[in-house]
Amino acid sequence: METIGKIRRRHKVKGESISSIARDLNLSRNTVKKYLNTEADPVYQRSHQPAPKLGAIQSVLEIWLEQDSQRPKRERRTAQRLFEDLQREGYSGAYDLTHSRQMFLAAYPRESQEMVFDAHNRAFAFFGGVPNRMIYENEQREFQ
Repeated sequence: METIGKIRRRHKVKGESISSIARDLNLSRNTVKKYLNTEADPVYQRSHQPAPKLGAIQSVLEIWLEQDSQRPKRERRTAQRLFEDLQREGYSGAYDLTHSRQMFLAAYPRESQEMVFDAHNRAFAFFGGVPNRMIYENEQREFQ
């Protein structure tokens, strides 16, 4: 909604062209035109609310999380351990490590391709698998 206001202000008040606005806001010209021609702000509505994949297992997970909240931090289950326990209970969904935001750090004496590969192998062993997607803190250093 904020973007629509920016578009309208820049075009109607400042007199900027549609092309200029589209270029600056990284939008297509058709999108800018659409927002200029609409009277009301667009409203997103789902056609139906998807059911969670956990289903009946959700109550079991909530009990586990409540129990873990009473334990000292060192004794709590990790996200990976919770996932493994859920699988034993019959959960057939996936666990995407990119959403966990769990960090892994490895120190090496210098940067070389071999050391980067070694760090990845150690991280995959640490996380218990290979994620579909990874987020790097400083990509330019890893991929020079």
